[in-house]
Amino acid sequence: MEKINSINNATMETQNKIEEIHWGKKNELLWIGIAVIIAGLIAKIPQFQGIREDLFYERNVSFIFLPILMIYFNWKKGQVWNNLIVPFIVIALSIIYINWLPSGIKNTTSSLAFFSFTHHGMDFIRVCVLR
Repeated sequence: MEKINSINNATMETQNKIEEIHWGKKNELLWIGIAVIIAGLIAKIPQFQGIREDLFYERNVSFIFLPILMIYFNWKKGQVWNNLIVPFIVIALSIIYINWLPSGIKNTTSSLAFFSFTHHGMDFIRVCVLR
């Protein structure tokens, strides 16, 4: 009987731990809040500069959140900040390249370039930052 009670108590303790939501540490929440504000400001660039929003978001949506994700995972993993130099140079060159493409032409090459930067950006984070 005693063994059954101990099993029931252990099961209830495990159930209580599963039902608790872990919101992270205070500094993680602060960091995420700051990151959201920065991403929001980057997303507002067309309104601040008078740029056509459809062109800006079509080309730069991945550049709004990818650099912030890279910084977050680098901080979370406790890696050396020098690891981000090469990825940010690649991102800067990518921003220049993708915005240098002509805007009036709607073809599959441009669409593929816009899509592939987002896709390859996630691969880049996986390889360079999450190692």
